[in-house]
Amino acid sequence: MTAAAIRSGRLVRVSRVVSDPGNPGGVAALFASRDGARALVAVDGTPGPDGTRPLVCVPVPAHFTDPLAAAAWTYDDEAHPVRCTPGVYALLARRT
Repeated sequence: MTAAAIRSGRLVRVSRVVSDPGNPGGVAALFASRDGARALVAVDGTPGPDGTRPLVCVPVPAHFTDPLAAAAWTYDDEAHPVRCTPGVYALLARRT
């Protein structure tokens, strides 16, 4: 669905495309819908059954302008005191 939404123009890229430090060989970018909703679009870090790594689309708050900050936000968990900041995310060698 993500690739189709991008091709059709329902999602428009609003950030640069960056290498995903926690996902070797992967990239990430922010996209927005016409109504202003934002999504982080990234290469899935886990290969599918056929060995390909599809794009995944994760809703993120509309205030994000940096894809790495949005990726770090996806690791935040209100139940745990440790937060993943964009700086920490950028240092990841491999996400788990």
